[in-house]
Amino acid sequence: DGQPVRLHVQHLAQRAVDAPLLVLDLAPGARCLLLHTAQRAASLAQARITQNLHMHIRLGAGAQLQHLRIADVQTDDQLAHVQRVEVAENAQYHQALCTSGCAYQLQRSDVQLQGPGARVRHAGLLLNGNQRQVDQQVSVRHNAPDTDSHVQVLALGSGKSRTVGNSFAYIAPGAREANVH
Repeated sequence: DGQPVRLHVQHLAQRAVDAPLLVLDLAPGARCLLLHTAQRAASLAQARITQNLHMHIRLGAGAQLQHLRIADVQTDDQLAHVQRVEVAENAQYHQALCTSGCAYQLQRSDVQLQGPGARVRHAGLLLNGNQRQVDQQVSVRHNAPDTDSHVQVLALGSGKSRTVGNSFAYIAPGAREANVH
C-alpha cells in the first residue's frame, strides 16, 4: 500500500543506571517511521537516572527512515545518547529530536553518507531550564558523490542553563557535488 512500517521503541529505564542498545538495519528499499522514546519506570519516578544509550542504524540502498526521538528527562538525570548511522546509496535518514535539559545530557549523532545520493536531515529542539545542561553534537561524513546533509538546532534556554549545538561536516576526496547546510 506504499505506507511506511511504523515502529515505537520505548526505552524504559528499570534501574538508576541503564545502558540500553538499539540496532536497526533497514533492508534496501524499506520505508520506516520510528517513534523512539526514553522514559523511566514508575518505580524510579523520583530517582536520578544515569543512562548510556547506544544506537546503531544502517539504511540499505534506497531505504527511508523517519526517526522521531523524545528524551523525557528530570532535573538530576545524567544522559549520554550516542548514535551511529550509515546511509547507503539513494537512502534517506530524517531525524527530529526533542529534549529538555538535565544535570548532564549529551545527544551525539555520527552519520556516514556512504553511497551516491545518500541524504540526511537532522533537527533538534532543545528546551533548557535554569541550572540544566544539554549538548547536541551532529557529525556528518560525505563519503560519496551527490550526498546531501541538513542540520538544524533550535535551542531555548532560561536562567543559567547551558545549551550547546555543534555540527561538523566532512567531505571526502572524490565526494563531488556534496551539499552541506
